[in-house]
Amino acid sequence: MVFRDLTKQRHQKKINRNLKGLLSKCYKYGKLAGVELALYIQYPEKDEFVFFESEGYSQVAEKKDSVKAKMYKPSDVEEMLGTLHEKKVRKQVRERATPIRKRTSKFSRDFALELSGKIAQLGQFPKLPDLRVSGSGI
Repeated sequence: MVFRDLTKQRHQKKINRNLKGLLSKCYKYGKLAGVELALYIQYPEKDEFVFFESEGYSQVAEKKDSVKAKMYKPSDVEEMLGTLHEKKVRKQVRERATPIRKRTSKFSRDFALELSGKIAQLGQFPKLPDLRVSGSGI
């Protein structure tokens, strides 16, 4: 029973947080010149109805029935968001604007690996000759 109450509380917190985010975006968008905005949310379980209308917004039914009215269904929004996500992913995968420079030395990577393999096979570097010069030979 306690677990069920916690999940309801979490769910209610999510709803309140998302509602605050929606209302703040609606408020900012409604302040733009030439924009009238309305947001309607119904909570059937709680029998609540929340709405926001920007200043000067009226004649909702007439505007919804207008020929130029555009209604977005959930599938339309999902498709739109999916397209935006694909564009973002494609943009991230795109090649670098400045390509990585190639090696400029005359030795290739394969040559360096082969040489290091030979050194490892020898086990140690070869002995260098003794270059001490005695003073009596001159």
